[in-house]
Amino acid sequence: MHLFKSVVSCIKKLFKRFKRHEILPLVYGIDRWNRHKIVERELKDCGSILNLGSGIEEELATLFLPQYANIVFLDLQHLNSKSKNMQIIGDMRCLPIRNNLFDAVIAIDSIEHISKKSRFLVLKEMLRVTNDLIIIHSPLDNPPKFLGRKYDLIFLKINRRLLGYTDLNTYEHVISGHPTLEEFLDIFPNSKVIGTWNCHIWLLVMTMQSTIVFRPIAWVLYLLFLKRLCNKNPFYSCKLVYHKFLNPENFTIND
Repeated sequence: MHLFKSVVSCIKKLFKRFKRHEILPLVYGIDRWNRHKIVERELKDCGSILNLGSGIEEELATLFLPQYANIVFLDLQHLNSKSKNMQIIGDMRCLPIRNNLFDAVIAIDSIEHISKKSRFLVLKEMLRVTNDLIIIHSPLDNPPKFLGRKYDLIFLKINRRLLGYTDLNTYEHVISGHPTLEEFLDIFPNSKVIGTWNCHIWLLVMTMQSTIVFRPIAWVLYLLFLKRLCNKNPFYSCKLVYHKFLNPENFTIND
């Protein structure tokens, strides 16, 4: 009887979560859903948002970003032809946008795909085109607290051995060079930096959802048990929040 009540209780919890769009991880993947959910919390008062490197995740981002905001998606190549949003095909290192145009500029797991030698150009461009808020979500390599590189390498090794292929998205993190806290704080001093994925939980979730059969199991485990453990050290990734108006030396005049 106790077991039956526990099962019923779990089912009720799941159905309650469906109402909050938490079924989306089954479609998009837990990691993608989670990072957009994390960034969404910072954008409630923004009237205009530039999303850099949105690519194939534009549809997912649209579900989380404020519906009343003017949102522009920029990517080097991956854009949705059926989208109703404004889209720009452009290079993050040289944005075709005038100074201080957007209330917020966000980069959700895209910075780590830019090579380390030119990443500072992207950060500078983000600073130039925002009139206040910058949000970055990215894997981070700053041991012992942030171990993005170490766990990306472990994940790649698991994929090759168990599934027989190399995850190209993760491989690009490694060859580009993982971002460091120093890189971010050099351009965005006084930023708020928060760890967002416990390394062990991230690796477990990513490994399980790599196989379509185990994705529903990973989703249930994450929702019911693993989610509450994600805010513990060591972290795989971080969320950086920077307010330009609090650092007036970085404010540029409109063209």
